[in-house]
Amino acid sequence: MAYPAPTLVSVLAFLSISPTISGLTCVHQTSLQNQVKFKLLSLLAMAGAALQAVTTVFMARTGYGVYALVVPGALAAVLRGVVLLTVPIPIRFALDLGEWKYLVRDGILSLATQFLLLVASQGDFVLLAFLFPPSSSALGYLAFAFTFSLAIITPLVMNLGSVLLPALGQLRGEPERQVRAFLQAADKLAFIGIPLCLL
Repeated sequence: MAYPAPTLVSVLAFLSISPTISGLTCVHQTSLQNQVKFKLLSLLAMAGAALQAVTTVFMARTGYGVYALVVPGALAAVLRGVVLLTVPIPIRFALDLGEWKYLVRDGILSLATQFLLLVASQGDFVLLAFLFPPSSSALGYLAFAFTFSLAIITPLVMNLGSVLLPALGQLRGEPERQVRAFLQAADKLAFIGIPLCLL
């Protein structure tokens, strides 16, 4: 084993729950967005965040160690999955082969975007690994400060993205208005979120 830690297997198992459920429920979430049911999505996001926060503190106080960081996220994902899977999905059995070219093009752009997001989110950690030795206490302080700053901005970004996707989709025939609306939303998010992250 690259990392001689038996606990790592169970930790990775818990970490795999969230992306698995996200993949199974992405169509259900998109269906709710298309139906403009943002109230349900927001309540679900808040309930999941509250459950995760309370469970994390409880497990940390009762001595569950590293599991206090991974189990709450899995529980929140299960809650979200159970609710989303109850959403009915209209299924249309038509291949529409003529529209697949748009799916392929947009799919490639989406994958490229996700890759850039991965580089942006993990690049700083890779850089820190080169700058500090593994035993450095500075890594712990940096990780805590980084995670704490994200705790404020992440819910704002996630909820804004859920609202912007269908809203900007209504402007698909007006690319200039799409760009203006996106830039205005980004400006307001930065104006509110950046000062909160510095608190």
